[in-house]
Amino acid sequence: MAVVAALCAVPATAQQRDLPVPADKGWGHAATGVTFPARLAGLPRTSIRDSTADERDVSLNFETPDRATVVTIFLFHPALANAAIWFDRSEAQIALRTDWHGATPADQNPTAFARPGSAVSAGLKQAYRTGSKDYPTTALAVVPVGEWLVAVRYSARDVDIPALRQRLNGVIDAIRWPAETGVPPPAARPIAACADTLRFGKAKMMKRNINMGLMGGLLSGLMVKPATDAKPEAPRELCRDGTPTLEYGMYRAAGSDGYTIAFGDAGRVAYVAKGIEIPGMNGSGGYTVTFGSVDGAMATYQSFDRLPSPKQVMDEINSTTPVSRTNLDSEGKTQIHIDAPK
Repeated sequence: MAVVAALCAVPATAQQRDLPVPADKGWGHAATGVTFPARLAGLPRTSIRDSTADERDVSLNFETPDRATVVTIFLFHPALANAAIWFDRSEAQIALRTDWHGATPADQNPTAFARPGSAVSAGLKQAYRTGSKDYPTTALAVVPVGEWLVAVRYSARDVDIPALRQRLNGVIDAIRWPAETGVPPPAARPIAACADTLRFGKAKMMKRNINMGLMGGLLSGLMVKPATDAKPEAPRELCRDGTPTLEYGMYRAAGSDGYTIAFGDAGRVAYVAKGIEIPGMNGSGGYTVTFGSVDGAMATYQSFDRLPSPKQVMDEINSTTPVSRTNLDSEGKTQIHIDAPK
């Protein structure tokens, strides 16, 4: 978990700040138009916090005074806007929590559903039985809103699975959702395990140089550009490679030797991809490593000479500085910052 803490770190001034919202007032998220009333399906709001400086990773808690029912909602801007992956990561957190003693899903597969205001079944939801005496049942729903995601967790002390499903639906219906505009999201399909798994040798970091930073910055610039009204390409079908852990899950397209690491369950990712080989340009080629967070910025690290393992990627991100950083400024223009090699 130390790896996750380091990767998800934000400036200390922005960590878990309480938003100044009166307890009897609702709160609306400006970027998405999602609004949460002060009481959600009869449950009073007990906290609303932001782990960023600009409401890109907000959590809200609603609960009964005796905590017999607890609802936690996360609203965040993932580096990878893929509801199925973040549902998969949240489900892994539920299944692997030691205090829940091996929670199991109530149904074989999660249910796809359309949120209010949308005509597309782009969200996923599931109910679970846990081994906990405090909360023997819990439920999860993950819903896309444009490039943002809303994740709902509902845990109850004395509620069976059918009643839990109804209560989760009641919470989803009580949230005030914006009308869907622009290009509709893709229909949700649960993540499946890959038919095979990648094998890793001992990859070595390539020598750090200015070209590596330049190439990384240019490629990252394509990833941070704001969305346009043009119809996007259909998302690639991804599968889960290997066994998920609390810290991360690994995902890739069928037949690809690159992969994506999704950290925790709140939007941070690392991309590992085959670099572009440019004749005469030292530092091109190899395998690039790029880290993206909820702030929309991308950081590119030293390339590897061959496909690195997830552990090597995490060690690199935790122990080295990026060769370049890419972000959008206040006017929406791409800014590339290249670190000179030492």
